[in-house]
Amino acid sequence: MNPKPSPAGRLGLGERIAGEIKMALGSAFPAAGEPDAEIGGRDLVSGLPNTIVIPAEEIR
Repeated sequence: MNPKPSPAGRLGLGERIAGEIKMALGSAFPAAGEPDAEIGGRDLVSGLPNTIVIPAEEIR
C-alpha cells in the first residue's frame, strides 16, 4: 500500500520561503503539539496561486 502523496509536492515555492518554513517548523524529533503551517505558492499543475496546510511532521 502506497502512502497518499502530499499536496505539498504540487506546490512551487521559492528558495527563501522554503528556508523560512524549514527554520520555523523543522525538527529532528517529534514533539507534542507541533504546529501546522499554512503555505502559499504556485500550484504546479494549474499554474494558479494556492494555499495548503501541512503538518510539521512533513517538514521533518
